[in-house]
Amino acid sequence: MISVEGLTLQFILLCVFLGFLGQLFHLGIGLYKRSMNEKKRNEKFSINRCLIGLFLGAFIGGLLSLIYSSPLRGQDIIAIIAAGYMGVDFIEAFFERKSLEI
Repeated sequence: MISVEGLTLQFILLCVFLGFLGQLFHLGIGLYKRSMNEKKRNEKFSINRCLIGLFLGAFIGGLLSLIYSSPLRGQDIIAIIAAGYMGVDFIEAFFERKSLEI
């Protein structure tokens, strides 16, 4: 087991899972909104974009394991899930804006 001053592999994996869970919530809400919108329902669905989003959510959760310490309190768990939910939106918007400048 990897251990660096309270940072264990279990704790890192927990944070990764919580970030992934936040992005999974985001994906579910996005799919629901897509199904309710008549125009977007007919657009091509990108599974690659979904998988990249899930990976980024997990990555953000892993990064947050460096900020939080074990044991996590309830508000810490919610914060990591929220960061996984919102962090990917921020990254996507940033790269979308930069790609328009190129």
